[in-house]
Amino acid sequence: MDYIHYLTTKYKNKGIIIDTNILILFLIGSYNKNCISKFKKTMQYTPYDFDILIKLLKYLKPITTPNILTEATNHCDSFNSSTGYKFYPFISNLIDAKKELYVESKSVTNDSSFIKLGLTDSVINSLSVKGYLVLTDDLPLFGYLTTTGKEAINFNHIRSEYLLK
Repeated sequence: MDYIHYLTTKYKNKGIIIDTNILILFLIGSYNKNCISKFKKTMQYTPYDFDILIKLLKYLKPITTPNILTEATNHCDSFNSSTGYKFYPFISNLIDAKKELYVESKSVTNDSSFIKLGLTDSVINSLSVKGYLVLTDDLPLFGYLTTTGKEAINFNHIRSEYLLK
């Protein structure tokens, strides 16, 4: 956890890019923590994971992209309908409150990360090149970022700190 503390201190003023699955956890948990274990895209998480995420985000400004938001809301379509279409109106304020960075798609399609990771993760990679920290649970993305010299936090590493105790 010392490394996580180091990163949160280093990036406190810049912020942290929240990858799709972690954003979904944030959105579902903000709506209702009891739904985390019931929704397909978040059932691997617990309400305690959500609490850990909230603590982390108290220190770092969450940042997203149109690509991440599109993926996250597409994955939440069934959840939205299961709530009687109350979920999307609820999260609209959460989305409005997040800093959103735009990266033109054509600017990343020639990057080697695009072939390996796809569009959304290549956009994340391009922002990490600009000095943003990344929070993800996506092992291929985390591996790519860290092996190419960028700083990232794998949320599963944070979870393992308390799951293995």
